[in-house]
Amino acid sequence: MTTGTVNKVLIKRRDIHNNDWTGEPYEISFPANKRNFKYMDARKDKQAPYFNRDVMLSVVDDKTTLTGLTVMLTQAKDNLLVHD
Repeated sequence: MTTGTVNKVLIKRRDIHNNDWTGEPYEISFPANKRNFKYMDARKDKQAPYFNRDVMLSVVDDKTTLTGLTVMLTQAKDNLLVHD
């Protein structure tokens, strides 16, 4: 690893109805430890979204930079709603 590397992922939340960002981004530090994952405590729905075994994942080349990466994957399934 190079010096000064930031070991975290920021997940920005999107309000798809108003086409705007909403709330503070989720921040996941690396290496991640599920037992310390702070966003699990407030969740009322205990069933996690899931991907079928044939999930497809790809890197969006034209949106990849030295400091950022955009990935696309097959939409997850959920007992409530997963829109995007």
